[in-house]
Amino acid sequence: GTAVAAVAARHEPTPGVAPDAGVYAIQVFDPTGGNADLVDLMLALDHVRELSDAGMDIAAVNLSVATSNTYATACDAGSGASAHATAFRDLFDELLARGIGNAVASGNSGALGGVALPACVSNALSVGSTDLDDDLADFGNRGPTLDLVAPGVDEGNGNLDRMEIPGSPQTEW
Repeated sequence: GTAVAAVAARHEPTPGVAPDAGVYAIQVFDPTGGNADLVDLMLALDHVRELSDAGMDIAAVNLSVATSNTYATACDAGSGASAHATAFRDLFDELLARGIGNAVASGNSGALGGVALPACVSNALSVGSTDLDDDLADFGNRGPTLDLVAPGVDEGNGNLDRMEIPGSPQTEW
């Protein structure tokens, strides 16, 4: 997530694609940074909805998180739809109705036949990773529901040593 924000909004050393954009970080991971609960992700999306309703101008949300399970088709449709998937679909619908798009990581387990939750939700924009030569990243999940790819392998992000996100405990890496 921080790398995506850096590519989009960084000012230096090389400007991002939207250097005048603001980044509003919402912490969903546990204190170790290793785990995030789906309920916390849903609460974060609801918080974005509340911020929008309060007048904050929000263009998009980025979810650089994924479960370990992958899906070759939309995971929020049909008799096999999970409650989590339909809840994400409903939250994405609420944000889309407010003009707030989403970008959701496909996952990093190297699955060749599907993407992870929440990227598998039908109204999620699922995003995979490439290197600077536009080769798909070995670790990236891919399948029929992958919507787009973008540089995400280390060399695709340049020098991010001085990336800072105001209000975030993550100030550099």
